[in-house]
Amino acid sequence: MPMLLDTGAEVTILSINFLHRLCPGQEFPDRGRSIRSLGGNHIAVKGPVMVTIQICCQVLQHPVYFCDGATTILQLL
Repeated sequence: MPMLLDTGAEVTILSINFLHRLCPGQEFPDRGRSIRSLGGNHIAVKGPVMVTIQICCQVLQHPVYFCDGATTILQLL
């Protein structure tokens, strides 16, 4: 599934629904934490889970956090 990856971001956050579409049938960790956005708001996330990403010919494992409320891919500094 093509997507834009901000390599300068500290954290990648996906919606739990999107993560279930990427990894159907997989169980995800229930541990959580709070992350502060660039605007100073706190976002409750769970994870991380390692997601395999291919960039050009490079294949890498990337830690991804997830939350219930995210409707898109968020990458926070």
